[in-house]
Amino acid sequence: MSSTPSPAVSSALALHGGPRAKPAPYGTGRRFGPEELQQLSEALDQNTLFYTKGRKTAELRKQFAARYGVGHCVPCSSGTAALHIALAACGVKPGDEVITSPMTDMGTCSAILFCGAIPIFADVDARSYTLDPASVEAHVGPRTAAIIAVHLTGAPCDLDALQAIARRHDLWLIEDCAQAFQCEYRGRLCGSIGDLGCFSLNDFKHISAGDAGLVLTDDPALARQAELFADKCYDRTPGVSRNPAFLAPNYRMCELHAAVALAQLAKLDAIVARRRRYGEGLGAGLQGIPASCPRGSWPGRGRATGSTCCGSTSRSSAPARSSSGRCRPRASTWTRAATRGRRSTCTTSSPGGAASAARSSRSRWPPMSGTSRGSARRRRR
Repeated sequence: MSSTPSPAVSSALALHGGPRAKPAPYGTGRRFGPEELQQLSEALDQNTLFYTKGRKTAELRKQFAARYGVGHCVPCSSGTAALHIALAACGVKPGDEVITSPMTDMGTCSAILFCGAIPIFADVDARSYTLDPASVEAHVGPRTAAIIAVHLTGAPCDLDALQAIARRHDLWLIEDCAQAFQCEYRGRLCGSIGDLGCFSLNDFKHISAGDAGLVLTDDPALARQAELFADKCYDRTPGVSRNPAFLAPNYRMCELHAAVALAQLAKLDAIVARRRRYGEGLGAGLQGIPASCPRGSWPGRGRATGSTCCGSTSRSSAPARSSSGRCRPRASTWTRAATRGRRSTCTTSSPGGAASAARSSRSRWPPMSGTSRGSARRRRR
C-alpha cells in the first residue's frame, strides 16, 4: 500500500501558493453583551445623560482611580483629549518643547501641537521600542517643559530613569497608557507613576467605550486644572458661577460612554490575562529563532499588558513583562538615525518669538499652587 504525503507536508508554503493551514478566518469573539446593555439601560433610566447629573461617569471615575490607587480620575472624550488635557494642566504653552517617542500614535503629537508646543522625538530602545532615557536627556533643552512616556504595545518605559531626568531638569512626566492597561512597572501600575497618566477607550484598545479617555493623577491641583480644561473651564461645583477664566475645549464624557466603560472595566482583568497567555505562548514558541526573542518578561521592570510580547534580539536587559498578542520586527536603524539629534530641525507654527514665549512667566492658565513638585515646578506656569 502506497502512502501519499499529506498536502501540508508535500506542498509549498501558503506564502508561495500552497494550501493554507487554516482556511477559515479567525474569529474575533463577542466583545459587547448583556453587561453593556444593562449599564446602558440604567443610564437611560436616569433621564439624563450629562456627566454631572447621572451616576455612571462618577462611578467610572471612582472605580478607575481606585484600581490604580490614585486620588483623581478625569473623564474625557478620547485618548488624544486626555493627553491634551494633561499637557494643558501642566501649563505647557506655545514655544515649549515636549519630548516623546517617534513610535506612537498621531494623537500623542496632536496633543502637543494643540498646545502650540513642539514635539521633540528621542530615540527608542531597540528591544522594547520605548523611550531610551539617555536619548531623552540628550534632547532636553531650555525650552523643554515635559516628557510623554509612551508605553507602546503594553511595554513599560524605564520610568525610574525618566523620573530622575524629569526631576533633574524640572520637567513634567506624562504617561501615555493608551495601549498599556494594567501594565506594571516594578510592582506599580503604569499610569500612576508620572505626574499624570492618560488612557484611551476607543475601539482598538483593551477595553472600549466606542471613544473616550481617562486622565489619572494624585495631585489635586493638577486634577482641578484638568477638570476645568476638559469642560470649557466651567466650574461645575453646585452654587458656583461658571465664570471661565481661560479658553478651554469641550472634551466631556457622556453617561452612555461611561456606562459601556463600566461594563468593560469589569472584564479588564480577564482580557489582560488572556492577552498575556497568548503573548507568552507565542514568545515561548519563538525562543531560539534568530532575530526574535520573547518580550513578555524583563526582570526587574514589570509586567506589560499591551499588544505585543515578542521583539528583536538585542542589547537590552531592561526588566519588565508584556501582555498582548502581536509581534513586531526589530526597531530599524533608520528610525533611530532619523530621530537622533534633530532638536534644531523642529519648528513651530507660532510666528516668531517661540523662545521668548517659552520663557515668558505669563501663562494661559490661572496659577496653581500646592503641586507635588513644589515651587520649582510652578515657575512653568
